[in-house]
Parts: sequence; structure tokens; C-alpha cells
Amino acid sequence: MSTKSRSTTSNTPNLKTSLLIISLLAGALVVAFYFYLQPSDQFNEYINEQNSIMIDQETIEENFIFHQDKIYIPVVTAQQHIDDRIYYNERDAAVILTTGTKVIEFPLNDFSRSVNREKEESDYSPAILDREEAFISVEQLQDIYGLAFEYLPQQEQLYLVTAGNELISAQLSEDTDLDDRRVRHSPNYQSSYFKEVEDDEFWVIEQANDFYRILLQSGEIGHLPEESVSILKTSLIEPLNDPFEPVEHNIDKPLHMSWDAMYQSASTPDNAPSLPGVDVISPTWFHLTDSEGNIRDYGKKSYVESAQEQGKEVWALFSNDFDPDRTSAVFKSFEKRSRVIDQLLEKAETYQLDGLNIDIENVNYQDQDLVTQFIRELVPLAHNKGLVVSMDITFLSMSGNWSLFYDREELVQLVDYLVVMAYDQHPARSTVAGSVAELDWVDRELDELLQVVPNDQLILGVPLYTRLWTETDSEVSSEVFSMDEAKQWTENQEEEVAFDEDAGQDYLFVEESNESYKLWLENSQSISSRIELVKKYDLPGIATWEESFANESIWPLIKEKLDQYRESDE
Repeated sequence: MSTKSRSTTSNTPNLKTSLLIISLLAGALVVAFYFYLQPSDQFNEYINEQNSIMIDQETIEENFIFHQDKIYIPVVTAQQHIDDRIYYNERDAAVILTTGTKVIEFPLNDFSRSVNREKEESDYSPAILDREEAFISVEQLQDIYGLAFEYLPQQEQLYLVTAGNELISAQLSEDTDLDDRRVRHSPNYQSSYFKEVEDDEFWVIEQANDFYRILLQSGEIGHLPEESVSILKTSLIEPLNDPFEPVEHNIDKPLHMSWDAMYQSASTPDNAPSLPGVDVISPTWFHLTDSEGNIRDYGKKSYVESAQEQGKEVWALFSNDFDPDRTSAVFKSFEKRSRVIDQLLEKAETYQLDGLNIDIENVNYQDQDLVTQFIRELVPLAHNKGLVVSMDITFLSMSGNWSLFYDREELVQLVDYLVVMAYDQHPARSTVAGSVAELDWVDRELDELLQVVPNDQLILGVPLYTRLWTETDSEVSSEVFSMDEAKQWTENQEEEVAFDEDAGQDYLFVEESNESYKLWLENSQSISSRIELVKKYDLPGIATWEESFANESIWPLIKEKLDQYRESDE
């Protein structure tokens, strides 16, 4: 009895406490409903920066301007949000746009533009300089890229929708109550509002929670609940398709290109060498000769005609002569870049070339963008004339002048092929004797490069030369040997050729009293192994440097290996 009585007494305060907690929670819910869940009736004025720009879903920091009754946006804005290939050449006071078939120059504050060197007059300046900043006309951008734009004068707002995005027009749904027609600053009912929408149309920018972010025709940007919005029309802004696309040519893959090195006009023969199985021959004819953009030319039309009679294409090589200062001086100027390009195209027409091979090496890292821009301006004009454009590159490394200046990810989107010079692992001035290109080294470097460059556009450069290394107690030196010279030297030695497992090549080591000699051979075995890499990575071909280093037996061997590869692919 006493136990039961104590139990009853002890539960009474717990019950009171529970009721109190329930009452407090109920009160909190009521407060929350009235102060937080109820749509806000608070009005806050809309504040907008004058001449602001909205591109797709983003409000841009930069402002547009009016000039000659036209709307202009900063070139930097166009670069960041429309096309990062738009180029401002400050030195020439011009904006350059490139597409798959056009090079368009806008001289600042000039009533004209040039398209593929043809001048087109205008009744306004397509691009201007205003307070030391370059601007470009929105109408010009619309003409080239197909974007849509609306100018909203009440808020002095510019709305741009770029190609590939949607322009969505909408209006209020029928029977929308007052709370749902209020345009709020943030995407929730607790946000204050700045306007009540009537029957006017507006644009939907994006979805945000259960709200749409909208742009009113009066220029304000705010939020309406989804259920209050009725979509009227969705228009996809189609791009004006003019992409960089490869030139079609009738060479079976994998192709065999071989360079033909010439260092003066007198060394160019009247006829091209026969080179059985070679599909493309690249004579090293064109060289950047001064800082004004003039070209030295070793070409002969009879050479091209004889090569084409053999069924070969001719992709003549253009070199910057490995001169970083000359390259910088020329490529900084649109006028000088154009001079180089125009000469190359004139010579291509004179000699009836099938393509160009661009060999730009030893460039200051800070001139990376200049090299890329040169290629952007060359390729459309070359493609318009049916010319294949290939460009030589190195493997990835930390060398600024020999590797880092290649913007490989961008270049491969412009040219038809990149040709990787997969040799000179141990260059002439190396302090360590070694192979020109160990097989394992080439394999590893290829694998890394193919993380950046697609395999179907990468041609593998193959050395036909080697180096004889001489080592003494004080120095290491080398000299270049052709395949025949290397074979002859090994045959004159008493020592036997051995196989270097690490290099994947035949190797000979000769030791004398005061010096030793080392030679890694390029022969049928090493060349066959390199072609196996073409098959392993499904590359479109090889490029051999260079034809005068080869022995006669190597051409049919390469042809046989590539033919086997082609047949296995069918």
C-alpha cells in the first residue's frame, strides 16, 4: 500500500513537466508558422548596378557600354563566357576571332573588319577601345556565334544566351494568388519581395529549390515559386557551326611520313626520292629568316610533281629555325603572323603542296599563347585550300623552351595531326651516353602523352639515326651515325653486338686504353618494335627522321609491318 502511494505521488510532477514541454513546443510552432513559414509581406526595393550583364545563368562583374547606338561588351568578358579563343592583339590594336574556316580581324575604332584578309566596311566600329579597355559589339558576336541577346532599358540590363543554352519565356499561371505573384529577392517565401508580377512575359533563367530564378522584361532578376510559372516557349540557341575539322585525304592508316632534310636551296633535288611504302614526304623547305616574318624557301615544283607521281603527298615543313627571340618578335604581331601565313599559303599554291608540317621548337615559355594563336590563324586558311596541317611536338617534360610552351590540349583541337618527336632521349650534348630512344622510354612517355592528346591524332616520330658515344675520363661526346654508318662501324669491331634488355635495342660497347665507345643501333629489330607501339596504342601512323639516315632495306620492312597492321584492322 505504501509503495503504490509513493509511486503515484512521484509521477505527478513528471506529467506536469511533460505538459509544459508540449505547450512550449506548440507555442514555438505557432510562432514559427506566423513568423517563418508564412510568406513574407516585407517589401525591399530592387537595387541594380547600371549596365550590368547577365550571360546564361551568371551575372557578370564587367559592364557593357553604348557606342554609336550599339551595345559592346568587354573583350575579356567575351573570352571568358563566349569563346576563349577570342584574342586581343594589343600591339596591333585589334581583336582576332578564329573559326574552322575564318580568321576575322577587328581593328579597334575602325569602321571595318577583315574576313580571311578580305576587308568588309561597316557603318559602325565592330570593336573599340574605351578608357584603355577593348570592347566588341554584341551584334558581331551574334553574327559569328549565333547567341541571343536582349537589352532591357528600364534597369539598363543586358541579357545574353550563348549557343547551346535555352532561352525560356514564361508568364504567370492562371489564378495565382498574391503571395505567389510576388517576385522575391531569394528563392523562398520568407524572403522579402520587390515587385508583383502582372500578365507580362518574363524569362526563366534557372531552377532554384522550388522556385524559378527569372528575369523580368523591366530588367529585374528575382524568384517566383514553380507552381506560379507557366512556360510559354523554350528555344535552344543553335550554334553557327564552324568548328575546326580535319581535312579529308586519301591515305590508308597507319600512314608513313618521312622527313627529307634540306639545309640550302642547292640541296633540293629535282626529283623526290622513291622511298617504297612512304605515303607522305616532308621536305624541310621553309624557314623563318628574320624578325619581320620573311621566309627562306628551298622548294622546287618538280620535286613535288615527282613525289605525287609516285602516289605520295607532300607536306612541306616550316621551321622557326629554333630561334626564340625571332619567334617572339614575329608572333607578337598579327601583321607579322599574317605575313608568315600568307607566304606559306602562296608557296603551297606555287608548289601544289598537299599539306604543311609545322616545326616550332625552342620557344620561350611566356610565348606559349603566341604559338597557339599562330596555329589558330594558320589552320582555317590552310584548310580552306585543302591543305593538311600537322605539327611537331615533344614528349611532356618540365623544359620551358622545349616542352612546356606547347599547349597540346588546344593545339590538337586545331591541327589534323600532332607528330611526337620520340627521340633525342640522350641528345648530342648529353653528359651520359645512352640510346637515342629506348623502347621502354618511348612506351612510358607515349602513355603519359596520350592522357592529354587523343590517340587518333598522334603520329609517332621514329629515329633512323643513332649516336656513337665516346667516353674519356674527362668528357662524353657523340656523333650522329646513319643506319649504314652504324652497321659498318660495328662490323669493323672485334666485339660482338649484344642485346640491351633495358633499351630494347642491339648494343655494342668497345673499350680501348684511354677511351670507350658505346652505340645503340637502329635496325630492323628496333624499328619493328616501334611499329608495335603504333599498333598497341592504335596510332594513325609513324614519321621517320629522316630519309637520308635510312638503309635501303628499312623501307620495305616498314611497309610490310604497316600493311600487316592495316590487314589486321580490316
